[in-house]
Amino acid sequence: MNIDLLKNVPVQRPAQGLAIVRTAVALILIVHPIHGMMDPAGMRSFGEGLSADGFPLGIALPWLIVALQFTGCLGLVFNRVVVLSCIFNLVVLIVGVFYIHISSGWFVVGAGRNGVEYSLLLIACLSGMMWAYWPRKQQ
Repeated sequence: MNIDLLKNVPVQRPAQGLAIVRTAVALILIVHPIHGMMDPAGMRSFGEGLSADGFPLGIALPWLIVALQFTGCLGLVFNRVVVLSCIFNLVVLIVGVFYIHISSGWFVVGAGRNGVEYSLLLIACLSGMMWAYWPRKQQ
């Protein structure tokens, strides 16, 4: 008995693949703002560190970052304002790469620690999603 479980599945299904990546990236990223919201002392400390490095807004800045990232992740999960959600998360990740990770090199684990590889993968995923969802002119 030969049962072909995939006989009714379309050969090409880029929309479903993109939805999987969009949802997975959102669920992976949303852990960061949730952690921040659950650790007010850490947020205060992070804000003080940012202020000491010359960033504006003091303690309010990390809370703004957390709010934008959380909102952006929800937008991705629910397939709403995807381009704007990607932009929010891209800004956070790109600044994080240059502010925190680049000095640690490439590797997150193994040959190094806290490097850029994971962030760059997320940046690539978000950039691809933004490209796919970017509004096109009607022809």
